[in-house]
Amino acid sequence: MAPSAPTQPSGAQRYCIIAFLAKIPSITLDEFRDYYENKHIPLIKRHLSAAVVPLPLVYTRRFIDSKTPIVSASGVNVGFDCVTELQFSSKEDFEKFWVAPLMAGEGSKEVGEDEAKFIDREKTTAYQFEMHQTEE
Repeated sequence: MAPSAPTQPSGAQRYCIIAFLAKIPSITLDEFRDYYENKHIPLIKRHLSAAVVPLPLVYTRRFIDSKTPIVSASGVNVGFDCVTELQFSSKEDFEKFWVAPLMAGEGSKEVGEDEAKFIDREKTTAYQFEMHQTEE
C-alpha cells in the first residue's frame, strides 16, 4: 500500500472497493476504531507482506465522528460505523488480489475470525466501483 497514489496513464481508470462496516454491538466506536487500526490492520499487513499479487494502491478507513449524530437526511440511522476503501490500478489487479491466499486461502480464515471480533458482518455491505476523476 503506497503512501501516495502513483499517477495513472491518461484515460486509465482505477478500480475501487468500498465497504460500509458496522461494529458489533458489544463494543464502543472508540474500541472498534482502536481494534481495527491496532490489531486488524497489522494482521492484514502481515499477510500482504508475503503476497505476490498486486496490492491496493490506497487502503483508507473513514470512521463516523462519534460526537455527531449518526442519522441520514431522512432521520434514519445510517447503519455503519466505518467506510473502508481499497483502490487498485485496474479491475484485473483487484481480481488477482481477491483470489490471493489472504482472501481465498489459509489467511482468509484467520482474517475472518479476527473480523468477527469487531465487525458485524450481517450489517456490512461492499460495492465495487470503476473510478472516474475530474482534474482541475
